[in-house]
Amino acid sequence: MPTPATPVALGLGLLMVLAMSPLAACGGGGTDDGDADAGRPADEPPPSPSTEGTAADDAPLSRVPPPTTPPPSPPVTPSDQVAPRTVQGTLAEVAGCLVVDTATGRWALEGDVPAGLAAGTSVEVTARPAPQAESPCGSPVLRVITITVR
Repeated sequence: MPTPATPVALGLGLLMVLAMSPLAACGGGGTDDGDADAGRPADEPPPSPSTEGTAADDAPLSRVPPPTTPPPSPPVTPSDQVAPRTVQGTLAEVAGCLVVDTATGRWALEGDVPAGLAAGTSVEVTARPAPQAESPCGSPVLRVITITVR
């Protein structure tokens, strides 16, 4: 037959139960098989919740159609911003360049110059000045639009 518990033994047992309960509440005592953080290093963030298999996977991200952009335009050069000008003069060849000598100066011609034009021909040239272009003959450059024999 068991001996009756003495008040001292009961007091010590109660004291041990009370002393262990704060540790269990903080996760320091025992293991819980449902604890997802068990075994993960302390400096690793918790995993994000999974939405696998939810209706959100099947829904589109947006119901707004993507924007449409117009096709790109050709690049703009400084000479594209200068208005064309028309000059009248005489064709000449200087240092391998075809130039037009006018009353106001000499212009090197660049671009679509019709074949068969010879030095000494009197012409009217409609062209766009190309201030960024350099010619080997040292004259300012005109990019030819049209040339008409006069």
